Amino acid sequence: MPLQKNIWLGLFKRHWPLLVVFIVGVVVIHAFLLCDAFKGVKINAENASQFGSFLAGYIGMPIALMGVLLLIMTLLEQIKKDKDEGFEKRFFQLLDYHRGNVDAIGVGEKAGQRTFVTLIREFRMTLAEVDEALFALKKNVTNSARIDLAYMAFYYGTGPNSTRVLRASIAQYDRDLVDFIILRLDDFDWKKAKMNERKLGYMPFEGHQSRLAHYFRHLYEMVRYIDRNGGECAEEFAGMLRAQLSNHEQALLCLNSLSTIGSAWKNEGLLVKFRMIKNLPENFFDPKTELDVASIYPEIGYEYNKHTGTKS
Repeated sequence: MPLQKNIWLGLFKRHWPLLVVFIVGVVVIHAFLLCDAFKGVKINAENASQFGSFLAGYIGMPIALMGVLLLIMTLLEQIKKDKDEGFEKRFFQLLDYHRGNVDAIGVGEKAGQRTFVTLIREFRMTLAEVDEALFALKKNVTNSARIDLAYMAFYYGTGPNSTRVLRASIAQYDRDLVDFIILRLDDFDWKKAKMNERKLGYMPFEGHQSRLAHYFRHLYEMVRYIDRNGGECAEEFAGMLRAQLSNHEQALLCLNSLSTIGSAWKNEGLLVKFRMIKNLPENFFDPKTELDVASIYPEIGYEYNKHTGTKS
C-alpha cells in the first residue's frame, strides 16, 4: 500500500495541472445542466440545441488548453531528461579522469592507490617532527595549527624552491618554530637516515605538491559539480565518487580539508554534506596523539557506527 500511495502521489505531483483542467471542465458542464433548457420534464429542443453548440465551442477551449499544457509538460520533461543525461555523461567522464589521476600518482616503488598508504606514513613522520619542534622550543599551539603545520610541511617539503614556498605558506606561525621545522626537514643526512629507517624507497620531506595538487583540485571541482548539478540525485552520485576513494585517500582528504590550502572543503561544507570521509575506520588517526576526526566532523555518519550500533 505505501508503494502504491507513493506512485499515485508522484503522478499527481507531475500531472496536477491536467487534473485541475479536467475538474474545472466537469464542473462547467454540470453547471450548465442547471440552466432553463433542462428544467421540467421535457427538454426545450431549441434551447438544448443552442446549448449543445455553445458547449461544443466552450469545452473546446479547456481541451485546447489541456493540449498546450501537455505540450509544455512534455517539453519540460524532455529538457529535464536531457539535462540529467548530460549530467550523468559528464559525471562519468570526470570519474574516468579521477581514476586516471589516481593511476598517475606514484612515489618510490608505490603507484596508484597504494601510494596513499606511503603518503599517510610520511605525514605521520612529519607530524612527529612538528611535535619535536614544539617540545624543543617549548611552544604551545592549537591542535588545528599543529595539523596545519605538519600537512603544509608534508605537502610542500623542503628544497631549493620548496622551502621558499613552504615558508611563505606558514608565515603566520612563530618564526622560530618555522625555522626549526624547516632546518630539520632540510637536513639531507637526517632525511636519508629516516628513509633507510622506514624503508621508504624514496627521499622523504621533499614535498608532494606535484603529485597531489592536480588530484585535489580535480576532486574538489568534481564534488562541487555534483553539488551544483546533481539535483535530487547529488548524494547518490557523490556516493559513487566516494566509493572510489580508498581509506587512505579519505584520510589524506581529511588532512587536506584541515590545512590552509584545502580549507574550502570545510568552509563550504562539501566534505560534511556528501560525507566524503565516512568510510574512515574508527581511530584511523589516534585521537590522543594525532587528531580526533569524529570530534572535528561530528555531523558525518561514519560507517563504523553501523557495526557498533551507534546512531549515525
